[in-house]
Amino acid sequence: MYENCGSIGDACLVFDEIIIKDVVAWMALMIGYVQNGKSEKSLECLCDMHKISEDGENRPNFRILEGGLHACENLCAWNEGYGMHGDAKSTLQFFQRMEESNVKVNDLTFLSLLNSCAYVGLAEEGKFLFSRMEHYSTKPNLKH
Repeated sequence: MYENCGSIGDACLVFDEIIIKDVVAWMALMIGYVQNGKSEKSLECLCDMHKISEDGENRPNFRILEGGLHACENLCAWNEGYGMHGDAKSTLQFFQRMEESNVKVNDLTFLSLLNSCAYVGLAEEGKFLFSRMEHYSTKPNLKH
């Protein structure tokens, strides 16, 4: 309820007070983060939930993973938006944070990054990113 009103901070406080966090509580918080423009925090929740639920209880289900996918889509759009507005440096910093967080990137991520570099003329950075594709077992195609 708090997250629907834009009070994600209050939603977090309520979530933290829940002793036994079930799938519904996790999902509500994740959706709240996405709806309030904090998709990265939503993915952090997904990772936290996965770590906590290693015992088999309250494991992420289809709906939770769907919420994580939605957060990823938002982050990709956000990442691409930086590049389209000439802020390739922020795009590159975001990619670095993705790597540090062990977020699995794919060919669309690299397409967005390379487009950002091309848009503002960062040839060396683009070459570096192109070489990083191999690390992720991503094969370049004509769009890259």
